Amino acid sequence: MNTDITRRTLIAGCALCLAACAGRSYSAGRAPPPGRVLIFPPHVTLGERILGGRFHLRRDWSETVRRPVLEAAARAVTRRRRAPVFLEAHEDAGEAWALSRLHRPVAESLMDFDEGLTGGRAPPTRGRPGLGVGGRELAADYHAPTGLFISITGDYAAGWQRAAEIVIAETLDAYVEGVERRIMVSLVELRTGQVFWSAARRDRAIRNPARAARHVTDLVLRAGFRAPDRA
Repeated sequence: MNTDITRRTLIAGCALCLAACAGRSYSAGRAPPPGRVLIFPPHVTLGERILGGRFHLRRDWSETVRRPVLEAAARAVTRRRRAPVFLEAHEDAGEAWALSRLHRPVAESLMDFDEGLTGGRAPPTRGRPGLGVGGRELAADYHAPTGLFISITGDYAAGWQRAAEIVIAETLDAYVEGVERRIMVSLVELRTGQVFWSAARRDRAIRNPARAARHVTDLVLRAGFRAPDRA
């Protein structure tokens, strides 16, 4: 009997782990062109959700995750036989951060499209707001036709009552308003703003730098690059 209980507990634990890492992906059917990939500053919002639903941003958590994620993205892009490029000028970093915020709701809307329910495909992103002049200028300045966007969101409980709500909800796989922990990675054509490919993955421990870096590595390696042109 004890063996049976242990087996059921193990199966339940594995199911919870798989559910925690589940995610969605979107493909426009076009592969990013050969050339350099401009890696944008990750848009990271990690913080605590206290009683009453108010969100408190934890900049220390966000900054701890940011650098390992950037380094992981660069290594993964290199493994896909592309040259990663980072922003150099301070004014470029400000523009890129604004574009990262602009892209995030587009990626979220693509991730929320449920092909199983609608029986169709997500609408093409050419009809959505693009990156505008800023995207075109960055593409020209860095000689990079493609941009890599990373978004990390993590809500964590503060206060025993809120913590209890989240623990119960996650155990029962129920929804709790305001609780979101996921990482999104997108490949975008900078001149037009079209999303070539985007994927999201959920993880309750997304604020862990090593776990966030592993997710970024895996998602970039799964992205729909095509082989570079041979000389």
